[in-house]
Formats: sequence, structure tokens, C-alpha cells
Amino acid sequence: MIGPKPPQPHARTQKRRPDIEGARSSRRIWLACGCLLLAGVRSVASPAVQPDPLSGRASPPGVRETAPPSEAPRLPRIAPDYLEVVIPPNLAPLNLAIQEPGIEYQLRVSGSRGQPLELRQSHPHVRFPLREWKELLGTNRGGTLRWHIAVRNPAGEWIPYAPFESRVAQEEIDRYILYRRLRPLFSYYKHLGIYQRNLETFEEKPVLRNDTFEHGCVNCHTFLQGAPDRFAISFRARSGTPTLLIDSNRISRIDTKMGYLSWHPNGKLLAFSANTITQFFHLAGPANRDIYDARADLNVFHVDDRTVEKPAAIAVPDRSENWPCWAADGRHLYYSSAPTVAFRDERSFRYDLLRIPYDPDQNRWGEPETLFSGAEHRLSAHQPRVSPDGHYLVFTVTDSGSFPVFRSNSELFLLRLDTRELEPLPINSNQADTWHCWSSNGRWLVFGSKRLDGVFTRLLITHVDPAARFSKPLLLPQEDPTYYDTCLDNFNVPELVRGPVQISEEELARAVNTPGNTTGPTGRESSAPDRAPDRSTISDNPYP
Repeated sequence: MIGPKPPQPHARTQKRRPDIEGARSSRRIWLACGCLLLAGVRSVASPAVQPDPLSGRASPPGVRETAPPSEAPRLPRIAPDYLEVVIPPNLAPLNLAIQEPGIEYQLRVSGSRGQPLELRQSHPHVRFPLREWKELLGTNRGGTLRWHIAVRNPAGEWIPYAPFESRVAQEEIDRYILYRRLRPLFSYYKHLGIYQRNLETFEEKPVLRNDTFEHGCVNCHTFLQGAPDRFAISFRARSGTPTLLIDSNRISRIDTKMGYLSWHPNGKLLAFSANTITQFFHLAGPANRDIYDARADLNVFHVDDRTVEKPAAIAVPDRSENWPCWAADGRHLYYSSAPTVAFRDERSFRYDLLRIPYDPDQNRWGEPETLFSGAEHRLSAHQPRVSPDGHYLVFTVTDSGSFPVFRSNSELFLLRLDTRELEPLPINSNQADTWHCWSSNGRWLVFGSKRLDGVFTRLLITHVDPAARFSKPLLLPQEDPTYYDTCLDNFNVPELVRGPVQISEEELARAVNTPGNTTGPTGRESSAPDRAPDRSTISDNPYP
């Protein structure tokens, strides 16, 4: 039997004590290393929570934020471009596509008041909830919105982009807009119609489509000072070239062709053009097709007695008059006028911009006044539209010709009527900018532009302050932010109205398709006593 070891001499015991302490120290080192290794493994399996790149709050596990870059972050690429725009406080959400590669997207829109809008999603197409968007605009009316965007890349890193701002205006835009939608075409109108859009939502409804009357042409439309129940629409169909007048939602068909239209504010007069046009094609140059307007005359339709007047002061021999527009007070009629030219001289055709005084109480015309000389500026003036306060006139100019939407060099000009100062608008692009209209409060201008691709006309909205400073235009928003990428329609002839058109498409189509329900215009003497009256009826020439 083995007994206990005898005690060792003291000197031997003292000699071994350092070895015991070294062993204990070694075990402590290994234990510390093991703890560190275990902590590292657990860290990989479950990383620490990182701060949110936009709000500073904690992000979910698995998210890592990049270290602050040495250079300032750049602005994000988004479409449509909403950087530094001015937003009507009653406009539908500015849905957008974030054009940055990533696997997760975060966006926050905030103002100085109210709750911010925050979205976090796996795809780049952002659609804001309508109720929350309206609340954000309403609480920040007259203020500024700040947009923050961050994108998580495939490595799990969040890339924050530089924030940008947009301003919410105090003034609202009219609730509805009507426009014509049509495909690019040359001779056959297969799909064409007038539609109304609720600008506070994304609801769009047809007012009248051409498949309801044998695919004819729905021409121009005009409203009486933005009233949705007082308007006129002209047509070209197999049953004729009628014009429909809608008064308090009652329809009457006028059996004559009217081109461009403009209501007098008293609702008793409708100025219109009668055009003789031909479409032709260029063999070379930036414009492949064009319009030759051999003869255009201005007429005034008197609604009460269904008569047509050709004012002698306007109907100058050997000149073409076009593009009528009444001033908001009804005391002036603005229009374009040019010497008639032969087809071979079409490139030298340039409209002047004129206005003529009018006394609605006496139905008396004054003498025309030239506001813009086409020959002097070597430009052709079209589409005059006067602001509701009567201070400003916006019109379209081209190098020549009579149909600006076909010219890529079409631009919008502003004429200050009190000082006669003339200036091109800063909202112009390098493509055609045409077809504009004012809001009823004069604080917004909607116009058509081909700036996105040079082919399709889209509608843009710009804010106009009391000093006639125009903001950066914003594209008419759609529910799908990629809508315009695949839309093959042109949008033109915009008209802002204060409410929806209530009369049905079926009623309008029935009036177009029923030639028996017509009123033929009769001649009316000119109001100028020193000029011979013209009692001739109106030409039924086709109009594009």
C-alpha cells in the first residue's frame, strides 16, 4: 500500500512555488484568449445594432453602415427630378424611382412641422400613402420639405446620400386638368381623346374618346374661366366638323368648324380661328414634319343669337390671323397675325403678336396694336395666354412657321404688359416647350414639353410668384413613378379647371353623332362702322 508522500524539505518547497504561479498565470491567459475568441464568434453570428443612416435610431441586426467617406456625399439619382421644385399644397404624391443600385432603400421626407414620411423597402420605386402625404403638405404649407435617401448595397452597407429640399407653396392649383392624349401620328387618328385628371389624386377619366364617333379627331377645347360646366370642343368626323357648346351642362351642337378657341369672360362671345392647313414633310433637318397654314382668319361667335362676326379691324386682307385669347377683363383680344405667303416661302412665315381693344357693352372694336414683331425679332409668335391679373403674357416662339409643337426650338416667352419687357422663360429646355395655360389664381403655369426624350410631349407644372419668377418645373406626377417610361401618348392642350366635368361621355358622343341636332351660324355685321362687314360663313377645312 502506497502511503502519502513524505513532506519535502523547505528549501525544495520554496524552489517550486514560482512554477505553480506561472502555471496559474498561463491558465489565466488561455482563459482570456478563449473568452475573446468566443466573443468574436458570437459577434459574427449576431452583430451589434448599428445606427439608422437617416434617423440615428437603431437598425436591425445584419445592417452595417459605411464609415464616413472622406468626401461629401453626392445627391441621389431619382426620376422624376424633384430636386428644388415648388409643390402645390394640394398636389398628389410625388412618387419617384431611386436610380441607385441596392438591395434595400430608405427615404424620409420631413418638414418643420408634423410627422415625417418614412419608407423602408426592398425595391427602388417609392409610392407615398395619399393620406399621410396630404397631411405632410398641409402642415408644411408655405414651408420647406427635406428629403433624405439611403441605399443598402449588396455588402450590407448603407450609403447615405446628400439631402435635398423642395418648397410647398401657399397657393393651391386648380383641382382638375383636362388635356388631349394622342399617339404620335401622321394621318390617321386611331387612339385620341380628351381626358380629365384629378390633380389631388391620380384619378383620370375620359371626357370624350374618338372611338365613340368613328375615330374622328377631337380638336381643341376651352373653358370659361375654369368653369367645368361652360366649355366648347371642336371635332372633325365623318358626320361633319361640328363644335359642341356646353352651357350649365346643356349641350348644343354648332354646325361649323372652329379651330383655336377662347371664351370672353362674359360668356356671350367665343373667339375662334378658321384655318386652311396642309401637313408636309421635310427631307432634311431636325423637324421631319410641319404644317403650312395657307389662310387663317379670326371670327367671333355670339352665343345668344348664334351669329358669327368677322371684325373688320382684325380681318386684314392678305394676312392670316390665328391663336385668339381674351384678356381676363374682356377689354382686349390678343392674337397672332402674319402676311400670307406661298408654300415655297413657308420658311419665312412669322407671326406678329397683336392685341385689339374691345368694348363689350357697345360691341365695338378699336385699332390693333403690335406687341411683338416677328420680322424684327426673326421669330414667330404663337399661343398667347394672359395671366388672370392682366399683368403678364406668356406665348410660344419658333424660328418660323405656324405649328410650334413640331419645332424643337419652340420656347416660352414672357411679356410684361406694363413695361413691355420681353424675356425668354428660365423653364425652357432644348426641346419643344408649348401648349401652356394659367391657373385661375395666376400662381401656376402648366405647359407641354418634349424635354424628356425629344419625342413625347409631357405636362409640367411651374410656380409663378407675384414678380413673375418661375420655379423649376415638376413633371405631372403619376401613381407609378415609371409610368412615362412606357407611355406612348402625347399630352397637350392642357386646361386647368376648378372641378370635374360632370356631363357624361355618352351624352357628348351622342351630340357629335347626331347631325340633325345642330344650329347653323348666320352672318353678323362688323362692329367697325368705317369698314365693310363680312357676312361670309366659316370654312369647314380640316384642322389637325
